[in-house]
Amino acid sequence: MGRGRTTTGTVIATMLAASKLHVNLGPAPQSNTEYKTIVRLTRMLTNGTEDKQFADKVIDMCRYVNYNRHVVCNAHLYFVVQCNAKFAQCN
Repeated sequence: MGRGRTTTGTVIATMLAASKLHVNLGPAPQSNTEYKTIVRLTRMLTNGTEDKQFADKVIDMCRYVNYNRHVVCNAHLYFVVQCNAKFAQCN
C-alpha cells in the first residue's frame, strides 16, 4: 500500500533535483516497449526524445526504493525467527 505513490514521489523529486543541479545521469536504458501515446508526445515536444530518456533513466534509478525496504524487513524477520529458534533450543 502506498508503493506507487512513494515511487512516483521519489521519481519526481529525483527529476527535479537532477534538473536543478544539472546532473548528468548517463545514458538511459534501452526500452523495448514504446507506447503510441508516449511516442506521439515525444515527437511534439522540442526535446521529447531526450526528455523521455531522462525520465526512463530516473525511473530505472528509483525502481528499487521499495525493494530495499522489503529486503530490510525480510532480513529483520529472518533474524527474529533465528533468534527465537536459538532461544527455544536453550530452554
